[in-house]
Amino acid sequence: VEKPKAPPKVKPALTPDEVEQILRACEGKHWLRLRDKALCLLLLDTGLRIHEAHRLTVEDAKQEVLLIRGKGGKQRVVFLSAEVHLALKRYLKACPAPLQDNSPLWQGANGALTLNGLKNVIKAIGRRAGLKRPLGAHAFRRTFATWSLRNGIDLEHLRQLMGHSDYSVLRQYLALVEADLKQAHQQHSPLNNL
Repeated sequence: VEKPKAPPKVKPALTPDEVEQILRACEGKHWLRLRDKALCLLLLDTGLRIHEAHRLTVEDAKQEVLLIRGKGGKQRVVFLSAEVHLALKRYLKACPAPLQDNSPLWQGANGALTLNGLKNVIKAIGRRAGLKRPLGAHAFRRTFATWSLRNGIDLEHLRQLMGHSDYSVLRQYLALVEADLKQAHQQHSPLNNL
């Protein structure tokens, strides 16, 4: 007999207050703080998976549009906002490592960061920010999806930007937005004012 599958538990997106705490934890002129801010803004703005962000090169950071090779080798186009572009430029200008166009984008005190090193940077940012729950890279992806839906993006555009082959994964983000709607209804229902 096959074991029944528990319904997937939907982890929440970051709140606006948490995002502010994270960005405050990245303030400063030191090149590592500039790197942290560029990384957080990039993940929030694009919804990239951490391994996709890890594969970026210095040359990629100079572009306004990225061609990302995601899961299963599928390619998609990702756009960078002006704010992210500026944060990346500031980080690269301050980075003391001798960088070429094909150098890995994310550098640490001892050279290019490994994938685990990049994940550890994100965890450290969460600790510095004083978040109540540990910060993982996927929290930025959930936040990108949830906030995009709240701001009115249609499912097809979101699916393409996130690199999903179908809508099944997007349902979990819809569930988060539906919880917002339910709370808003309970708060603002005309019957509550009778």
